[in-house]
Amino acid sequence: MGELTPESRETLLKDVEQAARAGAAAGAKRSGGFRSRLRLPWFRIVLVLLVVAAALGAFFGVKGLIERGATHRGEGIFDVEEDVEGKDVTLDNKGFLGYTAADFAEVILGDTTHPKRLEVYTVRVSEVTTLTDAGLANLVIFSKVQYITFHGTATYTMDLGAINEYCIVVDNDTQTVTLYVPHALLNAINIPAEEIEFSDVERGFLAFGDIKLTPEDQAALEAAAQQEMERKLAADKVQLDADRFAKLAAWEIYQPLVSKVAPGYTLDIQFMG
Repeated sequence: MGELTPESRETLLKDVEQAARAGAAAGAKRSGGFRSRLRLPWFRIVLVLLVVAAALGAFFGVKGLIERGATHRGEGIFDVEEDVEGKDVTLDNKGFLGYTAADFAEVILGDTTHPKRLEVYTVRVSEVTTLTDAGLANLVIFSKVQYITFHGTATYTMDLGAINEYCIVVDNDTQTVTLYVPHALLNAINIPAEEIEFSDVERGFLAFGDIKLTPEDQAALEAAAQQEMERKLAADKVQLDADRFAKLAAWEIYQPLVSKVAPGYTLDIQFMG
């Protein structure tokens, strides 16, 4: 390559300088365009961050529910509550935002602090049986007589297990909850062996010894005495007293529950059938 003359050297320097300026201008243009695309308004940046945070929170929240497998009542995570119109009493209806309501059936049927069969009434009852042991030709002089007194306790119970959602009627106009309960039932009459009384044996002039009873005879006498006690209770209309106390017992159990769920509502107890 030949040696550059002063004129050609000056021309070459000008060409290099011009090319450098053109390249710098092009680079600045590209850099400025990229920065301009990054210059978003601050509220858009905040909005993007909030959307990302909400998406992450929803993901991990749903993931946690799925891992637990249930909501607070064991239902699917996308299940919804029934409409407020299906509730007994609406305390606060916020439309789309939800509601606060009460169901008396859930309160009454959910009560587990009392036994299914509630003892409502007891009464003492006695029965005297005359035991006769006739002798020869049924002559009184050969007969023996003894009196046995059976003392028993009759217990009446109410079956709370028979109460279901169809036994509950709510009248919002009068603010009354009517609960239909079963009548009191007579359980088997308890006759303790230690409370059975035997009188002295009355003997005829020619009768001797005591009246002998086998265990089978004793059981048969107790069964007969129990049947007589049941007839006596029915004749004395003890069932009416038992039912009266059954109503009172049911009211004492359920009225506080009704008042707690919906203050101002009263409970009326009626019998089924």
